[in-house]
Amino acid sequence: MDHPDYRLVDDVARDLGVSVGVVVGACGALGVDCSDGVHRSYTESIRQVVLQWAREGRL
Repeated sequence: MDHPDYRLVDDVARDLGVSVGVVVGACGALGVDCSDGVHRSYTESIRQVVLQWAREGRL
């Protein structure tokens, strides 16, 4: 996974300040396969899901 357009789930989680499990869950909610990393085009969508979950008290 040495492609500049993909990021490790761990890195996305660290940037968002949440656990890897939360990022994996957000990917699942979006229908995104994150097993090989997260394409950068999905980062904002994942962030929006995480923010919504935080507003709902789900985190």
